[in-house]
Parts: sequence; structure tokens; C-alpha cells
Amino acid sequence: MSYTPQFSEDERTPQQRREAVKWAVGVSMSQGGSASPELAALYQRYIAGEIDLAFIRAELTRLYPQQPTADPRYQAGQPDRYYPVPVEAVPQQYEQIDMEQPWIG
Repeated sequence: MSYTPQFSEDERTPQQRREAVKWAVGVSMSQGGSASPELAALYQRYIAGEIDLAFIRAELTRLYPQQPTADPRYQAGQPDRYYPVPVEAVPQQYEQIDMEQPWIG
């Protein structure tokens, strides 16, 4: 099977792709994650120019399919958008101020 990768202007050279991978891994590590062995192998192929990011995304989706969720807001095939639920504000009781009284100062 022959695959022709498609690269943007920012990922044309191996050095550019290596920098993109370093940034992605750094973001993941800053959130407490790390690259799986499968992802590390895909990154190596990406840096070498054998595959592109679309291929990586498709391969990760195949390797790690979405799992069922108990979240009642989830709808299959829909983007994960959670909108805030409106909450009615409780009226505040404020002290009445007599505006006819002279102010200090």
C-alpha cells in the first residue's frame, strides 16, 4: 500500500516536523500524559516524512476507539459541546440608603 502524505507549509522539512512533535509531546507531558509506544512509532514515521498528521489521527482512532459513556449529554456523532445550564439568580437583599443624607467627606 502506498501512502502519499500531505504536509502544510509548517511541516515540510523533518526539522519542522520534529519541532511539532516536541511541542505536542511537551503539551501532553505538561498535562501529566505521555506518548504510548504506538504513538511514538507513528511520530517517528511522521518525522521521517512517511505519513502525515491525518494518517496519525486515523491510526489513533483505529487503535483507541471511543468508549461508551454514561454522560447523558453525549450524543453519538455529535461534537463534544457542553453548554452551561442557566441558573436563576437569587435576589440579593441590600440595605436601603437614604440618598437625602449628607455624605461624609
